[in-house]
Amino acid sequence: MIARVLQSSLSILIFCCFISIGRAQIKIGDSPSIINNSSLLELESTGKVLVITRVSNEEMMAITPLTGGMVYNSDENCIFYFNGANWVNLCNATNLEEFNETITSLISNADGTFTYTNEEGTQTILPVKESSLVNNNDGTYSFTRVGENPVIFNGAPETTSTLIDNLDGSYTYTNELGEETLVSLNSTEETTSTLEENQDGSYTYTNEEGQETIINLSNSNNMVLGETGSIFFAGSDGVLTENNNNLFWDNVNNNLGVNNSTPNSTLSVGGSIATQVSFISGADLGVNETNHTIFIGGTGSSRLFLPLASAVVGRMYIIKKKPSVELTIVASYLDSDNVNRQLVPAGVNVLWLQSNGFIWEQVN
Repeated sequence: MIARVLQSSLSILIFCCFISIGRAQIKIGDSPSIINNSSLLELESTGKVLVITRVSNEEMMAITPLTGGMVYNSDENCIFYFNGANWVNLCNATNLEEFNETITSLISNADGTFTYTNEEGTQTILPVKESSLVNNNDGTYSFTRVGENPVIFNGAPETTSTLIDNLDGSYTYTNELGEETLVSLNSTEETTSTLEENQDGSYTYTNEEGQETIINLSNSNNMVLGETGSIFFAGSDGVLTENNNNLFWDNVNNNLGVNNSTPNSTLSVGGSIATQVSFISGADLGVNETNHTIFIGGTGSSRLFLPLASAVVGRMYIIKKKPSVELTIVASYLDSDNVNRQLVPAGVNVLWLQSNGFIWEQVN
């Protein structure tokens, strides 16, 4: 009897010890005997996951938990946490207001100064630099040192080099080969940098440490801005110009107008069209991509060799022969009655032939 009482007491004591340990730390899953000293609860598994409370949006809004409470919102398909006042959608973590993100900005005033705005919206104008480089937005740049007049530079006609304001007090120059040079005027204490014109279309920039950078615009064009649809061409003076009444590109419909500013076809020509004219005669005649309208003279029999139709799909030839010429199309063609022919019938002295990609067809 005494032994049974002792055995029961010992069991109760061991059980209480386990309860005390369980209240201090809990490990669920793999390696239950290994738990970090700072952990209250640890979950470890390579094949199972933690599933938190799943509720609808309406059910979630009816709950007011402790700050830090979390649920999975099945309507929004996302985890929400309670910040003490509201439920916050973790999928919208880019919302700066939810995380009390502060915002500052530094904006170039394009006059050598910068405006700094802190988190409270207070603005500070940074002092004028000793030198500045300003984009005039007309293809030119003004370099200014305190107490001196601005130096305007633009170079010869530019096509492939660029000088870009990085809006951080520096400029990136890219030459025709794609090589970049960084011109930095970032220091508000700059006193010794210079930009000198070399009288040959180039400029020498020298920073405070005496390091020189050559900016060569001698083989480049200023940026040319034109009207929408403009196709630029060089006039007799070599300067790029535009005339939408003569050449116009419709970028929406991919139509080109020649002497037509409202093209309604892939190519719209508001005037006459000239094509290549060839005069040939003989027994064996050939044509290629340099021919278009062909006049065959002489007498007797002539054979005309056309390119393979499969190699020149869409190409057209206009062929006119004298009545005294008996003409054979060696490659054969489909006439206007869809008859495959080689010998051009008597009385047919004009043929318009076009390749359909398989055979030549008469289209007149």
